[in-house]
Amino acid sequence: MKKPIKIMILTTGLIILFGAPAIASPSVFQTSEVFSFLTGEATAGAGTLNRDKRSVHLRASMAGLDQNSSYSAWFIVFNNPAACGGGSGICTEPDLAVEEVNGGVINAGGFVTGSDGTGYFVGELKKKDLPDGACCFGELKNGMRAEIHIVIQAHGAHNIGHVGAQISVPGGACKPGCSDQFFLMFPPAEKHHGHDD
Repeated sequence: MKKPIKIMILTTGLIILFGAPAIASPSVFQTSEVFSFLTGEATAGAGTLNRDKRSVHLRASMAGLDQNSSYSAWFIVFNNPAACGGGSGICTEPDLAVEEVNGGVINAGGFVTGSDGTGYFVGELKKKDLPDGACCFGELKNGMRAEIHIVIQAHGAHNIGHVGAQISVPGGACKPGCSDQFFLMFPPAEKHHGHDD
């Protein structure tokens, strides 16, 4: 009888000393093709989104892009997709103006293509954490419940001395004719229940 008591005391002491073991938040892995805004058709590109309640982690690659050119990437967040005009999984740009949707547009980084016209980028967005200096508005409330689109904007040939602006500001240092846009779509992994925990 003394042995279990000693083990319980030892275990309690370790928890007090080192803290309770962290319980991992469930995560979901999703994939999406990269689509052209102009045609709506899939392109030579794809991306993955690894998400849990606290954050989303993006990886994407593309081919067939303009050579030696700058591209910016954007998280388009619909925190309450059920309030979108088309319902969950069918959110569109006008839904960002609907207060109940609780949308956001946040820079996800960018990239410069090489002479082969390929591009690769990663991005991370944490719950309720818009990094200082990041463009533009809103935040991620719950990584599992949000519908997330990624928009990739072309900014034309990389403009030496202005590449930072090209990959971080909408239309940044964009020369005439750099209007190509692409997108990826990731539906919510959980239904929204009217609260964000």
